[in-house]
Amino acid sequence: MDSGTLIVVVLAVVLVGGYAVGGVLNARRMEALAAGLREAFAGPAGPAKLQRLGRSIVRIEAERPVRGVGRAVATVLMAPREALLVWVLWALQGRGDLLDVKAELDGPPVGVGLLADPHHRTGRAALRAAVAAGGTRSTADGRGLAIVAYDAPGRAAMERLVPAATDLGDVVLLELRGAQPRMTLLVSLRHAPGSLPGLRPALQRLVDLATGRIT
Repeated sequence: MDSGTLIVVVLAVVLVGGYAVGGVLNARRMEALAAGLREAFAGPAGPAKLQRLGRSIVRIEAERPVRGVGRAVATVLMAPREALLVWVLWALQGRGDLLDVKAELDGPPVGVGLLADPHHRTGRAALRAAVAAGGTRSTADGRGLAIVAYDAPGRAAMERLVPAATDLGDVVLLELRGAQPRMTLLVSLRHAPGSLPGLRPALQRLVDLATGRIT
C-alpha cells in the first residue's frame, strides 16, 4: 500500500469513527440538556413539553415558566459532533451548543434594544442588522457585549440588563421588542449542564428587570 492510499484509508477511518463517536456524544449530551431544561422551564401546569427534531435539535415549549412570561419556546441547537473536523473548528472558535429562547412578555419592556457578543458570528450579524434598522451602537463596559438602542430609554434599559444577562452564561444576544412584547435570548451552553440549575432564577431576574418589576 503506497503512502497516498494509506493516508486516504487512515482519514476515512478517522472520519467514520468520528461520526460514530460524535453521534453517541451528541445523543448523551442532548439527553442531559433536555432533562435539565425541561425542569428549568417547568411551569404551574407541570413540566415543559419536549420535542426532538432530528438528531441535533430539541424544542421545549412552556407556559408561564417564570413570572412575567406567558409562553416560551426554547430550542437547543447541538454542535456538529458527528462532523469531527467541523466540531474541532467550532471548539477552536469557542462555539458549541446553543440555547435559543423566545419568550412572550406579559407587558411591554422598559426599553427596546439589543445586547450582543461582537466576537460571535451570530452576535455580529445581529448588531449589523440592528444598526441598519436605525439603532445606535455603544459598548457595555467590562462585559464584552455591545449595545444597540433606538433611544435613550432603550440604551439605559439595556445597560441595566447587562449583569443579569451575563449571569445566564455566555450570552450571544439578548433582544427586547415592544410591539407584541417579546424577549429573544441566545446563550452558548459550553458550560452546561453544570450551569443549568441556575438558569431559572437568572431568567426570572432578567425578566423582572426587563419589565420593570425590579430596578
